[in-house]
Amino acid sequence: MDFALDEEQRLLQDSVRRYVDTRYTFDRRRQIEASPSGWSQEVWTDFADFGWLALPLPAEEGGLGGSLVDVAVLTEQFGRTLVLEPYVSTVILGGGLLATLGDPTQRRTWLPRIAGGELRLAFAHAEPNTRHQMHCVEARATRVDGGWRLHGAKKTVLDAMAAHALLVSARIDGAADDAQGIGVFVVPRPQQGLVEKAFITVEGRRACHLSLEGVVVDDNARLRGASDAGMAIDTCCDQARIVCTADAVGCMDALLAATVAYTRTRVQFGQPLASYQVLRHRMADMSVACEEARSMLLHALLMAAASPPDRARAVSAAMHKVVRCARFVAEQAVQLHGAMGVTDEVTVGAWLKRLLAYESQHGTLSYHAQRHARLSDWALQGAAA
Repeated sequence: MDFALDEEQRLLQDSVRRYVDTRYTFDRRRQIEASPSGWSQEVWTDFADFGWLALPLPAEEGGLGGSLVDVAVLTEQFGRTLVLEPYVSTVILGGGLLATLGDPTQRRTWLPRIAGGELRLAFAHAEPNTRHQMHCVEARATRVDGGWRLHGAKKTVLDAMAAHALLVSARIDGAADDAQGIGVFVVPRPQQGLVEKAFITVEGRRACHLSLEGVVVDDNARLRGASDAGMAIDTCCDQARIVCTADAVGCMDALLAATVAYTRTRVQFGQPLASYQVLRHRMADMSVACEEARSMLLHALLMAAASPPDRARAVSAAMHKVVRCARFVAEQAVQLHGAMGVTDEVTVGAWLKRLLAYESQHGTLSYHAQRHARLSDWALQGAAA
């Protein structure tokens, strides 16, 4: 099987790499992180001009119809330079849910605005008691004249403060953990009854906790193009996990390259650190961990279009492996840099924080181990039958 990028993907990789290396340096990134918004409108406009916001969106609604592999090529470079702009929240989660759940009018209205950089979205789904369970939704949506009233709470809504509107999941009927009976609603910001408690994540991104205190939206706010919102949420969240895994692989490769470069120039006891065999072995182990992570990413990309259980099993296997590899690579990079490796002035510390956020935002090791085991049992039972 050929795992090499095709010519268009190599051109995309080269163009993204040139852009982030010249116009998204670490100093520029620190300026963006320190700004009130935590992201750059100028950079976002560049993303739109280059077609990156349109990349995975359907061609019928102003997108380019690119594959998830194309997006992974892009986000790997974003991870290498620690891009802060709300790409995954807007394009993968927001755009993915609109493309899957929106009716033709909703898709024609909103997707071209995402592709053009005019609309930013955030997905408000996780709740205080869910622990990464995709179908556990306690927020409620009840019918009112001409629309819906939303009540509930959402936690850690990434990029919400940059969004023009939120995609909010709420239960229309059924118990809190039912896979069916979930709706997704477009809630503009600001909105009466929408209470936001903003904070900054460990990696420097903006997020907030939400309270929905009787938020009223009209009937057109519900994405109504498909009946099974639960399955669409599963699919889009797994796609987000895959492209964020590519981001993590980019971080790991950058950490390895920075560590090798540092040990070649840092002199101790009259010799470069890289001359000591024990440290070379440690960096070789880091390189192996990077390749293992990349292999699991490729497997998840190959399984992205498989049946939902097979896709989910591959994604959880990738997450479980990549999180462990990322921990190892980041810890070794910090150790080999010494105390300076955890300071804000050195990129190593920023990559470490990015990888810590990757684990906490997309599911813990125990969650993905349990998910993989459950789906593997399901596959074995199906094969036996």
